[in-house]
Amino acid sequence: MRVLNSHAASSREEAEGMHAAAVKDEFDSLPEVTRRAVLELSSCGKWNDADDAGGGGGGKVTPLGAYQTNSFRLEGGGGGGDGDGDGGGNNPDAAYGGLFLTIARINHSCRPNVCHMWRPDLRKMIVFACRDIAPGDEICTTYGPSECLDTEGRRAHLLEHFSFECTCDMCTEGNSNGGDDRMTELNSLQEDIAFLTASGKPQAAIRAVERCLSLLEEQGIGSGAFVKPILHYGYMISVAGLRDGAMARSYLVRELVAVKKCEGEDSPSALKIQQELDDMAA
Repeated sequence: MRVLNSHAASSREEAEGMHAAAVKDEFDSLPEVTRRAVLELSSCGKWNDADDAGGGGGGKVTPLGAYQTNSFRLEGGGGGGDGDGDGGGNNPDAAYGGLFLTIARINHSCRPNVCHMWRPDLRKMIVFACRDIAPGDEICTTYGPSECLDTEGRRAHLLEHFSFECTCDMCTEGNSNGGDDRMTELNSLQEDIAFLTASGKPQAAIRAVERCLSLLEEQGIGSGAFVKPILHYGYMISVAGLRDGAMARSYLVRELVAVKKCEGEDSPSALKIQQELDDMAA
């Protein structure tokens, strides 16, 4: 089920009405068996029909509720119904959202063992393992948020957008092992990296990059999509700020590993990075 998420309108109310109509049109065009499957998905209570019982927060599940709760922005990156992505670029699907019946059944964890990725070249949403998964372990992805928030912040985001209070292992731990402190520091450091880079302080920026990578590893999220943007910062700072080719190559090699792990070895991003490495070696 693929729906245009962006509508030209004169007001928010008009845009929301157009979006609801677009979802209804796509839903009505589905085979009956698929429509039934869509309505069996969880749905945030605010989107439900309040006159009937059922759904994730009270009320009968509606097509709009199922779509808003379970869809993904087709932007080439992670994120759940509220949608966080890596941007459109040359992706013709970037203005659209998609509801995938199988992936919609994957539950959330703030420390996921899989990540999902829209591949514009394949026109498919792909799921990759972030780490080894033992037989019998539940597969969990992340619904967001994109920022590194403490337990209270993450739970507030998930409650607002998905109508549940997260009880994953990271949220259950809270700050008992310093997790909230690490996430708060990570959020601050990512702001520092951009500021220090813009201020002409590349050495300090690189130290912040390495501290981020260390904290992500300590937090149990030190691979794939979580480290990819930090490693790219390291590469850019090495090239433009420090003009250190060896350091730049080191970050780019690590970024390639992260990209392959969360996007696939044959993904456009992986092929582009490999070409950059080949050019550096030439």
